[in-house]
Amino acid sequence: MANLFDKLEGTDKEYRKPMTNQEYVNDYLAKRLGMLKAEERQNKEREEMDMNFHSFMPSGFFGNLKTKADIIGNIKYYLDLKGGADEYEYDDTSRFSHIQNQMQLEYDDWYKEKNDSEFIDTIIEELGIKTEGVFKTESGFFYTHELIKVLADIASSKEGFNKIVDAMKVMFEKSKDIMPSPNCGHTWFVRDVKKLDETLDNIVKYGRKHGILEGDGV
Repeated sequence: MANLFDKLEGTDKEYRKPMTNQEYVNDYLAKRLGMLKAEERQNKEREEMDMNFHSFMPSGFFGNLKTKADIIGNIKYYLDLKGGADEYEYDDTSRFSHIQNQMQLEYDDWYKEKNDSEFIDTIIEELGIKTEGVFKTESGFFYTHELIKVLADIASSKEGFNKIVDAMKVMFEKSKDIMPSPNCGHTWFVRDVKKLDETLDNIVKYGRKHGILEGDGV
């Protein structure tokens, strides 16, 4: 741990680019959102024309109607959370497959060139955290609750609490250059962001209800 500062000194990368990584992700998702909405409009038009909806509905990249509705909601949630992006509008859906493939190739290239997760990777490596099935670490914390216990012990003093808050500020700033991996799928990423945010909200509600946190009981 004594060498962590020196290790982190080598993780900073500076890029001169017209877009930040976050702006690029937002723009990418806004395009996907525009395509989903266009497909949704097309499907509704076909329904209104009394056509055999299931026969004529293209399977598309995004799956069935319920799945599409969920993805639209998750992407909207994420873009609102991150400050949004200009919404794209599409009329012609015939070339969506080609456009999506091109977008994916461009995203992969951007990720390889611009993604900077080395800072966080260095911290995780220093802590010895490995996520292999059950949460395991080489640093002595074999389960998630043990790591929480250690953080709680540190935060029990004002100095320790401030130290954790300041460290999180640094990690928040550095996270702006970390992109969702193209391997995990962006629809899964935005879904899990929403799930995690809702989980945190429920924990806070529980804490207030049971007097663990200050504030009105919920």
